[in-house]
Amino acid sequence: MKQKGIVKETGDGIAIVSVLKEDACSSCSGRKFCGAAQRVDVKVKNSLDAEIGDTVEIETASEKAIGFAALVFLAPVVLAVALYLAFLTVDQTLASLTAFFGFIIPFIIAYLLDKKKKDNVLPEITALICPETETQPCK
Repeated sequence: MKQKGIVKETGDGIAIVSVLKEDACSSCSGRKFCGAAQRVDVKVKNSLDAEIGDTVEIETASEKAIGFAALVFLAPVVLAVALYLAFLTVDQTLASLTAFFGFIIPFIIAYLLDKKKKDNVLPEITALICPETETQPCK
């Protein structure tokens, strides 16, 4: 997903970019109900050495976002149901306990992955946008 924003802060290869939430949500049918016209500050990799005030294009790797979404939304339910059914023949209390832990484990994994690979999942500045043209990349 690509978005345009303005660099507010820079340092140590990281930038804080102010992005109009409306751009990110333009294809969502529920955008009218969530206050989508707000600005959001996003921490991004500053691989192009953008400076404060630059208009930039940032991109989030879709496959990383889908992987984390599956880990957080799909894996807990699937693991909880699978463990519950696997232990149901042994004991209902044991089945409930294992289902609970099966539901919690993916969240712990996601938290640990987030701590370990914090910079790998950050969006990245992919282009500097010229103020005159608003479309063609500068430099």
